[in-house]
Amino acid sequence: MRILLINGSPRRGTANSRIVLDALRSRSGEGHEYRMVETMIAGGASPEDLDADFIVLAFPLYIDCLHSKLLSWLLSYEALRRAAAAQGGPAPSGPPSNGAKRRAGMIAVANCGFHEGIQNKTALDIVANFCARAGIEWRGGLGIGTGEMLREMKGAPDGMFIKRPVSRALDSIASRVGEGPVPAGNLYASHGFPWAAFKAMGHLGWRKMAKANGVGRRQMK
Repeated sequence: MRILLINGSPRRGTANSRIVLDALRSRSGEGHEYRMVETMIAGGASPEDLDADFIVLAFPLYIDCLHSKLLSWLLSYEALRRAAAAQGGPAPSGPPSNGAKRRAGMIAVANCGFHEGIQNKTALDIVANFCARAGIEWRGGLGIGTGEMLREMKGAPDGMFIKRPVSRALDSIASRVGEGPVPAGNLYASHGFPWAAFKAMGHLGWRKMAKANGVGRRQMK
C-alpha cells in the first residue's frame, strides 16, 4: 500500500505533528511504501500525490481550524482529483468519479495546546467535509489535547501512565489505515496529567520565555 504522510505544521521536522506521523508509521508497519509531504514548502499537491492508496494527515490546531498553508494544499489536491476525473468528460459537480482514481482513504490527527482533546473537533469536522467533497473515504480522526507534551514525552515508553491515554488512542486510529470495516467517529485523548498542573506548567513556561526576552511580569500584564 502506498501511504502519503502529510505534515501540516509550520514547524516541519521539529513539530509535534511529525512526532505523531512517526508514531503512526511505526504502528502501520514497514510493508508499505511511504512518502512525506510538508505543506509549508510543498507549494501545492502534485500528480504523484494522487497515487496514494491512503492519506495520513497530522496538523496543529489554529483557532479551531487548519493552518492556511495546509488549507491551500488540500484545495490543490481536490483540484487535481477533479482534473483527473474530468479527463474522460465534463468535471462532476460532486466528488470525482472512481473511474478517474480509486477512492483513497484518510485519517487525520490534530493536536492542540488545550488540555481537552475534544477542542480539535471542529478542525476534524472540516477535514471530514473536505473528504466528502474530494471523493476520499473519511476513516475518522483523533484529537489530542496537551499537545506540547508530545515532544516532552517522545522518549518515554508508550505504557507510561502519563503517556498511555495518547498511546492507546494512536494505536486505535492507526488500526484504521488500510482496507476493511472500521469503527465510525472521532477519538479524543489527552496525556494523563492533571489540568491544574498542566496550567501551572504553562504559566511557568510563559514567564521563562518573557524573562529570557527581557520582559517583566508587569509588562506582560
